Formats: sequence, structure tokens, C-alpha cells
Amino acid sequence: LTVNNMPTTATANTPLALPATDSAQNALTWTIVNAGDTGATITDNKLTATAAGAVTVKGTAADGKTTAVQTITVS
Repeated sequence: LTVNNMPTTATANTPLALPATDSAQNALTWTIVNAGDTGATITDNKLTATAAGAVTVKGTAADGKTTAVQTITVS
């Protein structure tokens, strides 16, 4: 699964929109794999972290079979 324009950094307390589709235009749903100490949450495909650190997210395509995992550094 390839996700175009996937962010790798975020700012604490600033919502970050995660890509809505993958490179094949399949709809993606994002979940948190590991929030670490960031206090990160995802609502409507927007990541918000309350503290600096690293958060790992997973995008799952609508078919449920393909996923992408990305670590985002929060400052």
C-alpha cells in the first residue's frame, strides 16, 4: 500500500490531516498503533498529539486487506 503525501512530522496541539486515500484512490481509515507519550488521538482522519514524541499510525484501506504504517515525530 502506497500513501502519497504522508506526513512524517506534526506539531503538538495542532490537528494534522492524514491522507484520505492511498495511491490507488482507496479510502483509508487511520488508527494509532503506538502513541508513546504523545497523548495522540485520531478523529475523522486527523491526528492530534498533546506532547512531543513519536506516534505510529496505521492506515487501512476500505477492503480491509491492505495497510500502511508510518511513524510521525511530534514536536
